[in-house]
Amino acid sequence: MAFTSSSKRGLDTRFPILLFTFWCLVQAPQPAAAQALFEVNTTGSARDLVPGDGMCLTFLGRCSLRAAIEEANATPNGASPDVIRFTGIPVTGGLAVISLAGDGLPAITDAVVIDGTTAAGEVVLDGTSVTSPGEALTASGLVLDAGSEGSTVRGLTVGKFPWFGILLRSDNHVIVENRVGVRGDRTDIGNGKAGVYLASDNNIVGRAGEGNVIGFNGSAGIHLLNAQNNTIRGNYIGTDDTGFAMGNYHLNGFEFAGGITVNADSNIIGGPMPGMGNIIGFNNRSGIYVDGVGNKIRGNYIGADTSGRNIANTFRGILIHDGGGNTIGGIGDGMGNVIGFNPYGILLWAPETKIQGNYIGTNDAGDDLGNGVAILIGTDGGYGNVIGFGKNAAIDLSVDKGNVIAFNESGILIGEGLIGAAPTNNTVRGNSFYNNDELAIDLGADGPTVNDTGDADAGANTLLNFPDVTRAFYRPGSDAIVVEYSISTAGTQAYPLTVDAYLADDPASGEGKTFIGSSSYTSSGAIAQWEIPAGGIAWDPMDHVVLTVTDTLGNTSEFSPAQGPLDPLSIAAARRGGSAPALEFETEERGVSAPYPNPFSGIASVTITPASDGPVRARLFDLLGREVRPVFDGRLPAGSPATFRIDAGDLPAGVYVLRVEMDGFAATRRLALVR
Repeated sequence: MAFTSSSKRGLDTRFPILLFTFWCLVQAPQPAAAQALFEVNTTGSARDLVPGDGMCLTFLGRCSLRAAIEEANATPNGASPDVIRFTGIPVTGGLAVISLAGDGLPAITDAVVIDGTTAAGEVVLDGTSVTSPGEALTASGLVLDAGSEGSTVRGLTVGKFPWFGILLRSDNHVIVENRVGVRGDRTDIGNGKAGVYLASDNNIVGRAGEGNVIGFNGSAGIHLLNAQNNTIRGNYIGTDDTGFAMGNYHLNGFEFAGGITVNADSNIIGGPMPGMGNIIGFNNRSGIYVDGVGNKIRGNYIGADTSGRNIANTFRGILIHDGGGNTIGGIGDGMGNVIGFNPYGILLWAPETKIQGNYIGTNDAGDDLGNGVAILIGTDGGYGNVIGFGKNAAIDLSVDKGNVIAFNESGILIGEGLIGAAPTNNTVRGNSFYNNDELAIDLGADGPTVNDTGDADAGANTLLNFPDVTRAFYRPGSDAIVVEYSISTAGTQAYPLTVDAYLADDPASGEGKTFIGSSSYTSSGAIAQWEIPAGGIAWDPMDHVVLTVTDTLGNTSEFSPAQGPLDPLSIAAARRGGSAPALEFETEERGVSAPYPNPFSGIASVTITPASDGPVRARLFDLLGREVRPVFDGRLPAGSPATFRIDAGDLPAGVYVLRVEMDGFAATRRLALVR
């Protein structure tokens, strides 16, 4: 009813008594209470009238979110968190906007469950008018402080705060189904700094089917600082389920990420089960940045979403900047990340990162999602990394799998950077490379590295010589793929070396697409003839073989030039007009040196030393048996070395065969022409 003038005077005389009573209640210590339920029914932000009396009640007789938090803080609730719901909050146009001013909401100091999904519309915490920009505790949306351990925040939209959307300063919280920096209609309400900031341990930010949507924030979408054992799963960071661009910016640091920045140890980002991976796209600088030890990045979609849509981050998919012992991907189904469309897929400036089971530039459907560079290992600290399988590991692709690296402009560049020593001891084994524009493995990031006698040079991965393969063919009698090769290594090289064989994606590129076996090599310069059982290998007569070698320190070479085809009869069958000879393989070299350089870009040379006086004929053929260039046709004296130029002229890039006929036999050498 309306107050009369006398009743107003009565209220005036009682007000000091009410004020004194309120002061006493606030000052008195409050005993632990059972779980309480507070029903927010106003979009206002008035304070609670008597914190600790068990009632969420402002001076106007309503329950605001501020009052509910104050009441929860004032009454310790024992083992069960208080619950804050929004069933009765008024909704206009689908929104319940709680506009905050001054110092924002109070920090939460007792365990609560705040459930915005109970409202009839979207509950928006709007920090536009918060005027304490210099202090994280008073300028952030929700602050879970000491004493609030075990809280849950669900279904809120938080934006326009000068600092963080949600700040976790205590442990064991669950943050799910929120929108941070963006409304449900995709309106930009970004916070000034990180969307979610973790300075505590054992928190869950997103779960499968309960992820947060985090976009438009001025720093990282999620930032972890000195925070351990946190799990970040199922979130959309910089985008949403439609591929909408709402990238987080991070304009204030060269190295940090707009997506997820991890300045912390032992955290998990993503996971192997459906829905556990984060979708990370359109963010400034990097999708994920790591400066820490023992973090695991698994099952995420970075720069490409689950449908193969381009949501590229502006610079890098993943940057491992410092620390060590981090893992990208892992063993088992669903552990690998899909990384596509970024200028750099993965950039390593730190040691001892394990990269396994990822799709880089493609996905499990084989789509073209190419990055600029698949993986770059920089000069400043990029040593001891493992891409695929380790230096001593047995490779069993029926149990584990390496990475699939395809459709990128470059495969793995080892040694590009501005400062620091060349990276070494980086192992690349058991991966599948195909359809990359440039080299699959590039030591020094400068194109093909030519083998040198004795392997005496130094640089990225010690510029380890690749195996010099003289022939590769199929032997029907033993049902084996036979590879004959030698390796020139330094006298100080520790043995044994591990040689890995692959079927190439095509003879021109010479990328190892299909791993077929490993062998041990024990003596520098020795010619090894290796029989690889072919029964379990899906091979084609026109397939070619490439090899890499890995030393005992973990350095892996570039791929050798492709050798093949595996069934020489296929060449004869493919000849045009029957005029070109079949390119048979002989067991002896008989005075024909390995062409140098190989691969070559325009001119190579070969030295021929006949055993007897007589005619010598040297010609260059393509892989269909067609003669493309004469090299020499004349007589040479016995025992006198003669060196000849092989001028590729305008020939297209690819693999060619040098055939030398002398002394009653024919020898062949393979050359890779690169442009």
